[in-house]
Amino acid sequence: MRDSFGFSLSRTRTWIEAGQSRSEFKLESSSAIIRMLADPMFYVLSDSDQSPIEFRGRTIAKLERGGKLKDFDATVKYQVKNRRPAMDLIRHTLTWIRGEILEMTVIAVTGVMVAGCGVAFGRFGTTPLSKAMVTPLVIVGLLYAVLGLSGLINNQRRIPAYETAFRADPAGFARSELKRVGTFDAMYRVTNIVAPLCFAIAAALFWLTLNPQARAIGIALVVFGLYGFLVDGFSKERADAYRARISEALTQNPNG
Repeated sequence: MRDSFGFSLSRTRTWIEAGQSRSEFKLESSSAIIRMLADPMFYVLSDSDQSPIEFRGRTIAKLERGGKLKDFDATVKYQVKNRRPAMDLIRHTLTWIRGEILEMTVIAVTGVMVAGCGVAFGRFGTTPLSKAMVTPLVIVGLLYAVLGLSGLINNQRRIPAYETAFRADPAGFARSELKRVGTFDAMYRVTNIVAPLCFAIAAALFWLTLNPQARAIGIALVVFGLYGFLVDGFSKERADAYRARISEALTQNPNG
């Protein structure tokens, strides 16, 4: 007489919720006859540390009905205190990348506006300087518009890739992100050199010449440098906050 039955466990789906990668598993009898008599049970686990999040199915509890104890199916949700920080890292990653998307959108829109100002100077301006503003402002504006648009598209494409990488290896993802964010420092140093240089060249052009084309270039350089400071100032602030989150996750959860 057979007194035991086999069971099969399979992953049914994986998704991101509240910045956390989750997987659902189905536990059911390997016997077709038993499957007809008993419903499967479902478990939702965190992909980061395999901690339980939810259970659905037959429980060991019994429900009294009409003086008899009946089987009780329920949905059980678990709350885990002091969940390890790596589980929240993807949420911070998505927050950071959404900030990048907003920043790129602002850059693109501002670039179009600057180029539009250049065209307006050429269309409505009456002085030599206003006429000379067309080419420098259009060049700066188109540069920022292209930069912003390409950054917007690239960052939107990165979101699924980040979610997949985090789900596959949370600790490895954190280490790669820490390395990547560290490369931003070189970009910020370049801005801190190039922007003041643009201001210095602009000042020199205004001091040394009355040529409207040269002065128009100087004004465009000021716009370029000022916007570089503005964009990188906010970018560095968000990057530093994100880097701190990554370091915290790796310190408290080095193995994912």
